[in-house]
Amino acid sequence: MKRKNIIMGLITMSTFLATAQSTEAEMTSLKPNYNTRDLYMRVSGAIGGGDWSTRGAGIGLFAKVHRDLHTGISAYYYGDAGGRANIQQMIPVSAEIQYELSTTEKGNGAIVVGTSVGYNFVLNRSYYNERYSKDGRIQNGLYLNPSFGYRLNFTKNTGIIFDLGYQLVQGKGFDIHTKEFLQNHLQHNVLLKGSIFF
Repeated sequence: MKRKNIIMGLITMSTFLATAQSTEAEMTSLKPNYNTRDLYMRVSGAIGGGDWSTRGAGIGLFAKVHRDLHTGISAYYYGDAGGRANIQQMIPVSAEIQYELSTTEKGNGAIVVGTSVGYNFVLNRSYYNERYSKDGRIQNGLYLNPSFGYRLNFTKNTGIIFDLGYQLVQGKGFDIHTKEFLQNHLQHNVLLKGSIFF
């Protein structure tokens, strides 16, 4: 009886150790093989259409706060690509957040969603308000850009992100002489952006 109990104990212990080693191996295989750094730089270019045609470029610094979550700060320059009003030059400075919804098995690709919220600095504020036949001036305002896209790594810690989003630029127009409020300026655009991260 004692011999039987000893044999059963050894079998049970062997099974437990094998299961533990298997679990450890599985957990090791689930560790991310890509984007293992805590800080990343991004250089971006963008084109857009909607209320106005736009193109621009920017730079950002991002930190990994979780395996699938990044936050950062960025600054862009956008200008009018349609040759219309020269008022469409701006520098939005924003806080950004990006979350990876689904990642490939190796970790070199992922579907991402994100948003940018910040403050928009208008460079050439003066314009002619045709509605009121007055010279106007645009104040700085809100900037918003939610988006979704795809991340693809070239190497372990470098790659590219393509995203498509909605861009909202807000500002208020005032009479340049009397400071009288003229109208709200809300511009809605579809924005396609490509970002290289490293």
